[in-house]
Amino acid sequence: MENYRPWFMVFWASMTMHALLWHTARSQVEGFLSVECGSSATSDYVDSDGIVWVSDTQLMKEGKPLPVTGGSDYVLSTLRLFDGNQSKYCYVLSNSAVTKGACFLVRASIWAGITPPYTPRAPDGIFRFNLIVDGDLWKTVAITYGNTTWYAYEIYIRAQRSTIDVCVARSTPNGDAPFISGLELRPLPSTFVTSILMNMTNFIFSPVLRSNFGVLPSAGPTFIRYPNDQFDRLWLNVAAEARNVRVTESSINVDDFYTNENPPVQVMQSALIGDPDIVLPYHGLDPNAKYFVEFYFAEIDPAVNASRQRSFNIYANGDLQNSNGAIDVFGTTGAYAAFTQYFVVGPTAKGDISFNFTVTNTSLYPAYLAGAELFKTQPSNPITKSDLRNVIEEIKLSLGLSSYTGDPCLPLGFEYNWLNCSDSSISAM
Repeated sequence: MENYRPWFMVFWASMTMHALLWHTARSQVEGFLSVECGSSATSDYVDSDGIVWVSDTQLMKEGKPLPVTGGSDYVLSTLRLFDGNQSKYCYVLSNSAVTKGACFLVRASIWAGITPPYTPRAPDGIFRFNLIVDGDLWKTVAITYGNTTWYAYEIYIRAQRSTIDVCVARSTPNGDAPFISGLELRPLPSTFVTSILMNMTNFIFSPVLRSNFGVLPSAGPTFIRYPNDQFDRLWLNVAAEARNVRVTESSINVDDFYTNENPPVQVMQSALIGDPDIVLPYHGLDPNAKYFVEFYFAEIDPAVNASRQRSFNIYANGDLQNSNGAIDVFGTTGAYAAFTQYFVVGPTAKGDISFNFTVTNTSLYPAYLAGAELFKTQPSNPITKSDLRNVIEEIKLSLGLSSYTGDPCLPLGFEYNWLNCSDSSISAM
């Protein structure tokens, strides 16, 4: 059997969701918060879809606002550079949706422009600095000097209080000064599987790649996002040869019993068709982490009109995942209805996961796939207790250190650099 590999899937998967492109399709929705970093605008910016972008001057007093050269997107026309000596610099995000226990997508966008604000310290010409959310180290970013790619890093988190801290920090005391272009906060439904798991386990989920399969090469490597995705998730269109593409203009039920994820209709109206199997590889993953994957299907071929006509199994690095029986979407949901399957898997020692969608011996039609989301999971640190934070706030005021924001003691190595934290006591240095 010939195994089909989407023509640029290997490349995109190895990028581990730097997310690569910026798009202006956003809208003002209850619970959305969108921040232009480094903007000196005195009034809010409303984009073409009506979303309101606020200048970060309302949220951040530290750092240097700087223009960015070579771009055409208004939101990415500035950045804020943090070249001081604090252990971290934090945006404290809040709105009416941020309550304890609610789940959110946080997106940090970074673009240095054609002429970045300074030269990286490492001889390889790569900027390296950290992103932090609440008490957790989120991501060490690596951006090549002069690279004109726009990077968007995402994480799913569960709010531990009525604010969410999003911070940037040097990766080492003498490392590169961090900078940031934009911040977005998007509420997630409590019915999402990721939300349920975050509430059950206190883990956080970092999207590696979110893919829309079954797109012709002429469509180009673009994203689907809001307003087509009401939660403003970024879906990368993954192109395939015409013989491996199935599309429909028929309406798809994306809100039925068999999926809680509300995928965009556009994602479900196209599918990658196997030959007859599909191989979906991901590379460059953390071999010590566990990954959560969710696959999306909808039977959109009118020739499939009975159960078991299209049935297949899913393997991860050779191990069967759907242990309760072969995937039979039509037999489960009928036609034109979304269906999801999710699994927790671990990479090989080399950081690879290879998913194989293999047809059963009785299947009349090849395997197929409409969409996929891959997340890296990690345990989340409980934030510093409120009574201790209150004491530290008093110390800050007395020492004139109000510029320090975010969790005072977490993550380890990024506590306030004038503070000693322990389980039983705190002290100023």
